[in-house]
Amino acid sequence: SSGAALAATGGETTQLVRSSSDFIGPGETQVQAAALSEAAKAIKMRNAQPSHCVTTFDRNRLPTNERGLLVFTAPPILHELPEQMQSWNNALRGRGRFVVFTDDPETRRVCREHDIPVVCVQHVDEKLPRADKMFEKMHNLQTSGITGYVNSDVALEKPDLFLDFMKFIGDRDFSLERRAVPGQVYRDFVSTGVKTEDWFAVVVRTDVSLKGERSLHNIGGYDFWCWNRRPGGPPLLPVSIPPFRFPFGTYDNWVLDMMIQSGQRAVIDATAAVGIVHHEHKRVGGAETWYDALNKGVTGVFINRYLGHNEPRNSTIMHYWRFGTPPECPYVVIVHDPQGSEPGFGVAQRRYWSDTPEELLVQEGCYAFAENDPDHLRPTFMGCTRLSKVEGTTRYLQRTLSVLPLGLPSTPILGSHSRAVRAAAARWRYNLAMMLKNHATADRFVLLTAVNYDYRGHLSNFICNLQRTGMRDHYLVAALDADIYEWGVLNGLPVYMPDVVMKMIRENAKGHGAADEAKPEGYGSSVFKAATKLKSRTVLEILHAGYSVVFSDVDVTWFVHPFDALSFFMKSGNSIAIQSNAPYVQTTSTGSDSARPHASVGVVKTDIPAGVRRLNSGLYVAPCTPLVVAAFEEIVAHAAKTSLSEQPTFYDIMCAGERTVDSCTYKPGHLVEPTTQKALVKAGLASAGLKVYLLDRFQYPNGAVLVGKDNENVYVLGKEKFEGATGKELYAAHNNWILGKDRKIQRQKYRGWWFLEAGDEQSCKFRQAAPSPLLTPPPAPLPSQLPELSSLHEHTTPVSLPSHTPPRTPW
Repeated sequence: SSGAALAATGGETTQLVRSSSDFIGPGETQVQAAALSEAAKAIKMRNAQPSHCVTTFDRNRLPTNERGLLVFTAPPILHELPEQMQSWNNALRGRGRFVVFTDDPETRRVCREHDIPVVCVQHVDEKLPRADKMFEKMHNLQTSGITGYVNSDVALEKPDLFLDFMKFIGDRDFSLERRAVPGQVYRDFVSTGVKTEDWFAVVVRTDVSLKGERSLHNIGGYDFWCWNRRPGGPPLLPVSIPPFRFPFGTYDNWVLDMMIQSGQRAVIDATAAVGIVHHEHKRVGGAETWYDALNKGVTGVFINRYLGHNEPRNSTIMHYWRFGTPPECPYVVIVHDPQGSEPGFGVAQRRYWSDTPEELLVQEGCYAFAENDPDHLRPTFMGCTRLSKVEGTTRYLQRTLSVLPLGLPSTPILGSHSRAVRAAAARWRYNLAMMLKNHATADRFVLLTAVNYDYRGHLSNFICNLQRTGMRDHYLVAALDADIYEWGVLNGLPVYMPDVVMKMIRENAKGHGAADEAKPEGYGSSVFKAATKLKSRTVLEILHAGYSVVFSDVDVTWFVHPFDALSFFMKSGNSIAIQSNAPYVQTTSTGSDSARPHASVGVVKTDIPAGVRRLNSGLYVAPCTPLVVAAFEEIVAHAAKTSLSEQPTFYDIMCAGERTVDSCTYKPGHLVEPTTQKALVKAGLASAGLKVYLLDRFQYPNGAVLVGKDNENVYVLGKEKFEGATGKELYAAHNNWILGKDRKIQRQKYRGWWFLEAGDEQSCKFRQAAPSPLLTPPPAPLPSQLPELSSLHEHTTPVSLPSHTPPRTPW
């Protein structure tokens, strides 16, 4: 009744007008009906062309003769299959499998047409895959056999030779001695006498210039690598791979350098056994080389260089300047009669840990013949300029690349004389202006969330959730402290630091935004309240920049693309749509304790959606219009003067005028900034009203919406049962009305809405689908007979390998 609704306001004098629905049942108002219709159209259109990534690779569904050899690649967006990729797909079919890393719908279409399975993998905000996640998936997806990677612009020129070599090196009896690196580069490898079945092989390509000239690519990189995986075998590396951007430079040299120094696997230069070619083209941003891109300030290239010279931390090994190249491999493959019908393979040892041939080491004074033994070289410790240059430059890079150009007082740009550091700072992409330019929609909308370092796990899960709905772009992360900003930058999130947070840090105030909900008493604390007030200020900053915002807390789970669900309100212009935080209790006859959203909070009673201070500032749509800007200016100004969190302020400002059961009307007040006030007067809106609609709480339930005979929320019932109880499609659920960060995680995991791999706060659980059936029958399996191993394997006295301390992983 009307009286009951008024009683729910606590005797407040604000006028309360009944709407066409009291929002107690599943019926909807005219606005809600229009919003539902618009959302249904948008969802139907997206479902017709799904944009979420689905992994179609499943090793267990491959024919047996294809499981032992998997070769992956990560191409740019494809519209047709390039000849280079086709050469690998043709060679491997029936003998192995060619697999593509991608999150792009068009590339997945091309792969589907050619029956190439795809694997979804984390991407960074530059729309590039993360190299560490690629290595992780390649290693885990191959349970027994060989796994490899080839750059997508490299063709396989000698498929028969390649397949023969894979058969040779993949034999169970293949083993080599583990060789340790010496204490300095350009010195002899150290024999251990310990055999290993585990290996890692790399291949240098042949370059073909625009004129057709061919030459070996001997300037540092490699374009194909592979390793073996066996049950009970070791991980790929004993140290964590940093979150390198792929294919930006440094990652490959770092991986190979760590592989050689760790000594865990026998590392082999297999260039002679695999014929691959690469036709000349320009790299990112028109740069001729990665070094050129670095000095032009390409952010991702700089971050890769930073990671390469700072990781692994707290370890006995480090990445040396210009090292991690195929000539440094302790072993090299020799091919006997490569043009013959049955080529043979051998593996020889290299003497020196060196990127330089022996004759040049002698010329430059690193080695000399002993006076009493003119047939044998010995190392010299004086006059080896190459050694001093490598060690000196490595120390210089470690010093000048010891910090990122984040612009924080605590992280000054040390070594700012470095051209690369200055260039990176000048073109730094992790600021609001660049984030809006790179990630806003054509209609200038972004989805924004704001988070501190303690909630990084929730943030990762939230991003994985968005990607599962098909939202691969158009979202931003406002960093509420310095730690989450650096963490987000390193991991390639679309992150920036709001001006208000930067200012608070510079003033050395308590501006790190640490809302400690890890402890129950954290919620409602002064620190928590201060943190919540930063969120509306970040939204206002974006509105002032001329962009519109859909704001969502990281503890909101989305079941459809947010922009589809909210499309009506995003287009409506002069209104705000916001979630209600009001409880709803369907059954009142089951006892007073039945209406408890969670054991950590108290019993609740039904309140109307627009009840007193029931607006939820964790989910709303804020279009960039003069009245919306004015409303947020007043919210920010009002919140600064109160000891409460920002949520009550939303109600106090937006519902100060007329209020119905499910809406409010905002009218500009005295806290509007002068510039905006002038704009309102000019537009004739100084006395106009802004409609504030409460989102349907059965489609956007909070944690205190309790339905069914047992009064259970969506986290107890699950999506299907909740929809059955309400008769409405569920769009998003807010994990609130519960105390404690860990409890929130527990609840989401219980319901199956935690989308991170177990034990990993970075790896998304992507959707999995069965691959399409084979289009053609596989060729006959390869012959089982193998060439003999080379007699060049040595057996020498064992020595201890370098010890390693567990690395610190800041990402």
